[in-house]
Amino acid sequence: MSRPFTWRYVGEDATTLLARNAIFKAYALEGNNYAVFRQSELAALRASKASDLPVTHFVDPSEIDQKYYDKSYDVWPDRGGEKGYELFSLGLRDTGFVAIGEVPLFGRERSVVIRRGRRGLVLHTLFCAKEVNFDDEYDLKPGLASDNELELTRALMRAQRGTFDPAGLRDKFQERVLEFVLTRCQAVFPMVAGDATPRTAPVVDIADALRRSIDATRKPPRSEATGRSPRKKDKRQTKQPRPARRNRCRLDLLLGLLAFAEVLVQPSQ
Repeated sequence: MSRPFTWRYVGEDATTLLARNAIFKAYALEGNNYAVFRQSELAALRASKASDLPVTHFVDPSEIDQKYYDKSYDVWPDRGGEKGYELFSLGLRDTGFVAIGEVPLFGRERSVVIRRGRRGLVLHTLFCAKEVNFDDEYDLKPGLASDNELELTRALMRAQRGTFDPAGLRDKFQERVLEFVLTRCQAVFPMVAGDATPRTAPVVDIADALRRSIDATRKPPRSEATGRSPRKKDKRQTKQPRPARRNRCRLDLLLGLLAFAEVLVQPSQ
């Protein structure tokens, strides 16, 4: 059976336990030298949050290589900024441009692209120039394919042309993991076998239930010899439950249900 575990920081001897506040970040220098930094010093370098989004310039989206795009975010206006948001969105629509700006995200400044989406604005974070490498791309060697082969390739692509369906973008690994987890859970906690069809509640005959409730609430019959009701039992005997009171409550409930049913089946005027 698996047991929970905890992380522990130890020294070079692998036996001395270290406190968490004794851990520092460092930059390796030449030899065995390090430049040590405290967490407070690094936290002061983080970019501060900002409510505005400064735009530096506008460019044609075809000038930006797809390699620079990182993540996408939906942009919403603040309260009172709906008009400016609409003007900015319509301006991008009419000009066909995208806006280039900079916004602090997760403690660092990120270069972003703002474009018009289907309805609103969409923000894309961009990789830095040093993070994108174009030298690793394969260089095509002209002359390897003939004109006839190229024409057949074009014809095949045109014959298999379709439309982009985002519903086909599935995380199959996540689906396999989820199916595996459900299978394991069912093995640990087996479900009740049988028909998986949901069961429906039985139909209640309100009139029949009403008659049975009325019969249960009637007074006990008088004795034929004395003309009196049967003698009550000794209080010292074990007390029995009183179904009459519950039956009266059930009778009131059934009368209300019956009246409600009559209203439902009453024809419209």
